[in-house]
Amino acid sequence: MANELAHRRIAFLVANEGVEQVELTAPWDAVTKHGGIAELIAPKSGRVEAMNHLDHGDTFVVDHNLGEVSASDYDGVVLPGGVANPDRLRLEAPAIAFLQELFAAGVPAAAICHAPWTLV
Repeated sequence: MANELAHRRIAFLVANEGVEQVELTAPWDAVTKHGGIAELIAPKSGRVEAMNHLDHGDTFVVDHNLGEVSASDYDGVVLPGGVANPDRLRLEAPAIAFLQELFAAGVPAAAICHAPWTLV
């Protein structure tokens, strides 16, 4: 049962700062463990700075910025939480447009903890 997601591309959509680290890394590990291709998508290229509650966490390399992706590229989307992440992400018009494209295409989504604020 290690390949349920074989060849499926899963977008992890986050702001460049403020994502809760465990809410990014645990689902990421689950996707890759089951054969999926996890890709970190953010408004800007470069790196994402994660948080461990109120403390700064690790940084992660952005695979694609929002200007480089299309909903048709993905089979699923994960929205990790964190208090600051969804508040920042929901102010990014390209992020909202990307999510609207994904939902219109019927792509499954997972929103963790505070992440539904992005969807409001």
